[in-house]
Amino acid sequence: MGADLTYFLNEPIGAGLKFGLFKSSNSLSNIYRDNADGSRSYGSMSDDVSVFFIGPAFTTRIMAHDKRNAFLMNMALGYIGYSNDKVIIDKYKMTGNTIGLVFDLGYDFGLSENLSLGVQVSMITGTLTKYDWTDGFTTESVELDNDEYESLSRIDLSVGLRFGK
Repeated sequence: MGADLTYFLNEPIGAGLKFGLFKSSNSLSNIYRDNADGSRSYGSMSDDVSVFFIGPAFTTRIMAHDKRNAFLMNMALGYIGYSNDKVIIDKYKMTGNTIGLVFDLGYDFGLSENLSLGVQVSMITGTLTKYDWTDGFTTESVELDNDEYESLSRIDLSVGLRFGK
């Protein structure tokens, strides 16, 4: 899910704000964990991941001859927030953040004077180098080694409506 708000300073150049939210979850039942005291705990394991981006965006627009269709290129630099509500028999929470970069390529098909159907491919990139791990009682900050960095990068394909000229 996402939204872009762009104000065009002139026909080819625009500036605005970009927001994107990615959510994913999975779960597995009937797992066990061997505890330090030799006992065994049973339960489930799950992840409920949210990754969001917000930042200023710069847009280039190339209008077709009929002024109804347009090719768009966006670039945004901003904040990526990461959150994972984890269960590994017990509940945990992982949170982190980093700087992210987004590149978009899109094409708008003019439906009317002020409404277009747009298709867009986006590449979002960012790398998590540290995170906070909370068990509900204590919070531990974890610094990752270079070979353990977590990529928050992905490619999105979207279809949406654009309002305005």
